[in-house]
Parts: sequence; C-alpha cells; structure tokens
Amino acid sequence: MRVLETSKTGSPHLSSIAGARPDENLRQSVRLNHASELLSELLQALTAAAEALETETQSQSFQDTDFYEAVRSYEISLIQRALRSTAGNQAKAARLLHLKQTTLHGKIKQYKIHYRVTVDHESDQTESDLSYWSGS
Repeated sequence: MRVLETSKTGSPHLSSIAGARPDENLRQSVRLNHASELLSELLQALTAAAEALETETQSQSFQDTDFYEAVRSYEISLIQRALRSTAGNQAKAARLLHLKQTTLHGKIKQYKIHYRVTVDHESDQTESDLSYWSGS
C-alpha cells in the first residue's frame, strides 16, 4: 500500500508503509518534480507560440481588410436578410432595419439588389429570388 506524504520541503511524494526505501522515494520524487517542471515549461512555450500565431493571423487578416468593402458587404447582407424576411416589402424591411424608406431604396439601387417574387398559381407556392449584381 502506498501513501502520499509531504516531505520537509513541502512537496508530495509516494512511500510504502511496509519497508519503503527512502532513497528510492526521493529519486521518484525528484523525477516527478523534474517532469512537472518540464511540462510547465512546455505549456508556457506552447501558450506563447499560440498567442504569437494568433496575433500574426489577426494582423494579416486586418491588413487585408478594406473598411469600405467590409461595410458594403455587411449592408448588402443586412438588406438581403430584411427583404427575405418581409417577402420583398421594402417598407417593412426599412422598419425592420430602422431606416427611412428612401434610405433603404437608395441603398438597394446603389448596390443593385433585386428581389423578385413569383407565385405559382397552380400550387399557390411563392418563390423568391434575391440577387445582387456587382458593378458601379
């Protein structure tokens, strides 16, 4: 049977109740402490490497970001989602986006966003087609 004891230095080590050799326990304790120190150093090195990689990745992606293109892409996405959820009703989409109707209409024209609703009279199914044409 083994028992966890604390040495004079305060570090835990294993010993056997029945006739354990103290020098064997001391060697085992030293090996465990050394392994623990190595693992701690490895963890610190890996953490530092991960942080450096994350910082580098963020820096590269930030350098590739064009502010105006990102805003444009986000606005198009928001307008398309609003038009889909309102089945193309621009007045409702403007309210949903907290925009004036004229502002929304201007952005739809600016970004050339087209929304078309088609109704299949035989099955009463409504299909929508939302498209965006890039261009100046």
